[in-house]
Amino acid sequence: MINFRRALNPTQAVALSVAGALTVAIGFFPGGLGLREALLAALSPLIGLQFDIGVLLGSIDRLIWLSFLAVASAVLALFAWRSNQALLSEGD
Repeated sequence: MINFRRALNPTQAVALSVAGALTVAIGFFPGGLGLREALLAALSPLIGLQFDIGVLLGSIDRLIWLSFLAVASAVLALFAWRSNQALLSEGD
């Protein structure tokens, strides 16, 4: 059984953040799909974390980012719809 109750020290957190940021700069994978998770998982043992924790952190990071994008998209779509409705009502 894997124990995921382990605190990250600042050095580990910075290393994982830098790895995540590097995947954004690499644009030949569509949306960095899978690259971020693979890089975080591969880097984890090098900074003293288990491989499984790296995979979990990469997946949670992707899930949080996609959730943020979904909410932002919904807000922008609602704003555009309301603007369109206001323009249509002014034209009447």
